[in-house]
Amino acid sequence: MSATSYKSACASPGAFRRSSLEDTVRALAPTDQNLALAVKREIGKAPIPKPTGHAGGEEADFFRVTLEAAIAERIVEALRDMEAASVSEEGETTSLASHYGSLLDLWYRYAESEFGNAI
Repeated sequence: MSATSYKSACASPGAFRRSSLEDTVRALAPTDQNLALAVKREIGKAPIPKPTGHAGGEEADFFRVTLEAAIAERIVEALRDMEAASVSEEGETTSLASHYGSLLDLWYRYAESEFGNAI
């Protein structure tokens, strides 16, 4: 794969960094094992092939996610709930709420791009 093709593939809404998928699994596991396992299976797939000369290791992997609309919608809802529950009593954003919000943004972008206006 050329460097240009790789950059394009990794910039698509369906491409997720390994760390983002792992963070999503950790977030979902305490409340919904089925969703966590669905995301974990995506990490088990082959990552997007890196171009020759790419210096990054496993930590730089991107995966092309192919989850169904209903699963993506459930992930978005779960992360939205986690973000809201992590806001301080004074209504201020916390670091945990920001973390969930960042994951929520990725999954919302995925759901919207892959499935139109599913959410």
